[in-house]
Amino acid sequence: PPRLDKGTGGRAVGTKEALAMNIVNLVGRLAKDPVARDRSDTRITELILVTERPVIRDGKVQKDPETGYPVKDAEFHKITVFNGLGLPLRQHKAKGDQLAVTGRIHYSRWQDAEGNDRYGCEIIAENVEFL
Repeated sequence: PPRLDKGTGGRAVGTKEALAMNIVNLVGRLAKDPVARDRSDTRITELILVTERPVIRDGKVQKDPETGYPVKDAEFHKITVFNGLGLPLRQHKAKGDQLAVTGRIHYSRWQDAEGNDRYGCEIIAENVEFL
C-alpha cells in the first residue's frame, strides 16, 4: 500500500503515479557583476552564469590543434534571485566568481511594442552557494 513520506512533502510514495520535476543545478562563473532590479515590494538580483562543456564530435572530445586542450562551448544562463537570497551576491560577488545555483526553469511570453510575440527563459534560484 502507498504511504505518505515527510521527505516528499506528504506525497504518496510506493505508487505508480508519475512525478513531474523542474530542477536545475548549475556550476559556473558570473559573466558580469550581479545587477539589482528592485521594485517597491521585491528585491530582484539578476545574474548571468556561464557554464562550459567540451565539444564532442563522433563520440570524441575535440582538441585545439595549437594547444592540445579540449575545445569548449559556453552556455549563458539568466538567473533571477528574489529578496534576501540575492543580497549577499550583490555585496560579495563579481564578474568571474564561481557559483553553484539550484533552481527551476521559468518560461515567459509577452508582446513587444510592435505586437510581436517574444519568449524568454530564466532560472529562478532557490539556493545559491559561493564556491
